[in-house]
Amino acid sequence: MNSKNLIYHPIFEQFCLRMCVLNILNFYQIKHALLYLNTSVDIRAITDENGQIKLEMGLQPLLSSCSSQYKLFNVNCISYIWKGFNPAHLSNTPILIEVDGYDLPYHPLYQKEHKYHTCIMCNFNTETNVCRIVDWFTPYFFQGDMSLNAVEKAFRGKWTFIQRDGWNQSPISLYKETILLNYNKFFNQSDNNVGKNAVQQLITYADRAICLENENNDNFLHTQISQFVGQLRLLYHYLSESSVAMHVNKNLYDFLKVWLGKWRKVMMALLKNQYSQKPKKDFKYYVNAAWSLVDEYEYHLQNAISVI
Repeated sequence: MNSKNLIYHPIFEQFCLRMCVLNILNFYQIKHALLYLNTSVDIRAITDENGQIKLEMGLQPLLSSCSSQYKLFNVNCISYIWKGFNPAHLSNTPILIEVDGYDLPYHPLYQKEHKYHTCIMCNFNTETNVCRIVDWFTPYFFQGDMSLNAVEKAFRGKWTFIQRDGWNQSPISLYKETILLNYNKFFNQSDNNVGKNAVQQLITYADRAICLENENNDNFLHTQISQFVGQLRLLYHYLSESSVAMHVNKNLYDFLKVWLGKWRKVMMALLKNQYSQKPKKDFKYYVNAAWSLVDEYEYHLQNAISVI
């Protein structure tokens, strides 16, 4: 893999796995590679031991129709990875590996903090015991050789193989799948912890937290909001690219462009109001405004589905 062909976009800051998959698809010269990514707003509400509501993001990197194009493995030792490959293919077969930034010498968290992360491993050479690591994220944008022993130390057991061939779906079919997936994921009425229901749980928790005097609440709520808005921004990026790749109804894209700005303002107002020293008279107003925005999103998704 050549650094000249690697891409990075700030929109993927929270989505290292998807960013790595996208770079591999670009390396394979797959047309409209971005359209194969799973950009659904996939969130689940999790209650921790302290009763706090956390939003957990789905990690599925590709659309369901592409599930046969990649395989996820769990192994104890990194040397098991290339045992399944023909040695002749090792030099040009990139794979994804889960690592811990704590054990990566180039990583800002090296020997400071444990944080799992996904990067690309390629150019295996079992004779010299060296491989190439591609970790194309800000601020380090690393691409360099590492000994397999050093990579082994950082490896955390999961690796993914992406097929080189078979990426032949039409852009419009991928777009349709994405719109339907977003609707089904976010407005899933059968699971109280998923999508819209997860946001409701977060807002209900924020409502209760007014009475709590915990200095960590501010940062906690902001983190959860950022995850949700991050997924929406990724969907918006997808729609901006898909409108270029094909002629589709742009109403959803145009709506989301304005709606994202409204949502961020409302949620930041919620955050500011919740933790100000003044009476929380406007809190219910902001909650109602947030729900109005969710209803708008449902309406425009339904319209997008009706024309595809």
